[in-house]
Amino acid sequence: MSSESNDIWGAIFTDYQRGLRIPHQIVRDDGQTETEHADRYFDAPRGAEEEALLARIEGRVLDAACGPGAYTLALQKRGLEVISVDSSRGAIGVCTARGCADARVMDVRELRFEPATFDAVLLMGGSFGLGPDRAGQIALLRGLHEITTSNGIVVGSTLNPIATGGSKTALGADPHAAYHERNRRVGNPPGLIRIRVDYRGRQSPWFQVWMMTPDEIEATATSAGWRVRSLNPSQPACLCVLEKAADRSAAAADTPPRTRSDL
Repeated sequence: MSSESNDIWGAIFTDYQRGLRIPHQIVRDDGQTETEHADRYFDAPRGAEEEALLARIEGRVLDAACGPGAYTLALQKRGLEVISVDSSRGAIGVCTARGCADARVMDVRELRFEPATFDAVLLMGGSFGLGPDRAGQIALLRGLHEITTSNGIVVGSTLNPIATGGSKTALGADPHAAYHERNRRVGNPPGLIRIRVDYRGRQSPWFQVWMMTPDEIEATATSAGWRVRSLNPSQPACLCVLEKAADRSAAAADTPPRTRSDL
């Protein structure tokens, strides 16, 4: 996501590991800013639904875009073999310090593993839409298809943008709805956002993340040879489980996203 000299996520996680409790800001390109604290990245699972999903994972696991390794540690406690990867060198350093057994600097979009290496891949903490657009997301999921076994699964989380309403500006407008509508006017998915991270006077480069609707999850999964086993579309924090489709020929047809009425 950024060069080593501008590894802001690495700095955030390293400082927290050292006992510093300094918030960071997520800044969207329309000026919308949210303040976060690193503690949310250090604990897993997040809630009962995630706990139930993790309890059903078996075999060899890839924790992709692992951050400080919270999900890796939760699965290691169950005795599972987990490889943790993240593009942030600082995050991987924190993973190792916390006890992650095999943590590697690697971008989720450029994974280097042999075919059928993993039984499950995690894309948690909102990392499911790191594609960061439709073509990139399909390419990411196709890459995961190659490195997973015939019964392999992907467990991911994203924010369902159509379930994130409710916040209001001082003038009474919903800034998320306005952003979604701006995306639609230019032909983009509503949840395709451009953001940066600000921390202790430093700024990351701008980067894109795709917060995906249930329809978009299903369409991109189908194009990459997966099918949706389960998802919870009613909640802003959308958890999904993908399993391999019986016939991957659908992946060759790069089908457009479908509306809910088509499903």
